Amino acid sequence: MSRDPDFVFGSMLPDLISMLRVRMPQLSLGMLQRGVEFHRETDRVFHASRWFGELQRESFQTLLERGLRRGGARAAAHVGIELLIDGVLAESLAGSAPAAPLGRAASESYLAALERGAAALTSATFQQDQDAHRLRALCQRLHGAGVQHLGAGPDLAMQQLERALRGRPRLQLAPDEALELGCWARQLAPVIEARLPCLLGELQNSLGLRLQ
Repeated sequence: MSRDPDFVFGSMLPDLISMLRVRMPQLSLGMLQRGVEFHRETDRVFHASRWFGELQRESFQTLLERGLRRGGARAAAHVGIELLIDGVLAESLAGSAPAAPLGRAASESYLAALERGAAALTSATFQQDQDAHRLRALCQRLHGAGVQHLGAGPDLAMQQLERALRGRPRLQLAPDEALELGCWARQLAPVIEARLPCLLGELQNSLGLRLQ
């Protein structure tokens, strides 16, 4: 894995695009495209990992027992776990959690990639010009916010998940289901923090073999 700002920005790009709900631009070959490919390969390895599969199955069953309907429970057991993992990793970037010691170097890489984003996108072709402007504006906002705002905790993560599921009849949560989801997330967050080094080790080993 490279710390080249174009590569790091490329590895962030699919998530940034998803946040804006726009289409992925066409990219020329180079470090930016390599970063996107690394993101996608990491996703494949993560979703196929024993660690994630077991935790997802356990969480799905727990949420059903807490009274969530199957659609919402399945979505929460997948996306909810990902958001909780993001929170633990983000806290390590902000310097407040020891479980995943990414440290200062990762924070600097994150900010350098966001700063580089506007220039890195000059070779990208968007379906609509406004998509490029919105993405550059998002990068500027995130860069300006720094890392101090990261790591908001399980309650905010579940609020984000609840908003994402709204308007989807099979997935949308009722108020009592949202309360149960919050309780589940607060109980699961320390479990994820304790198990996360194992997941990171599994990912590193698998990605190392696949990307050699």
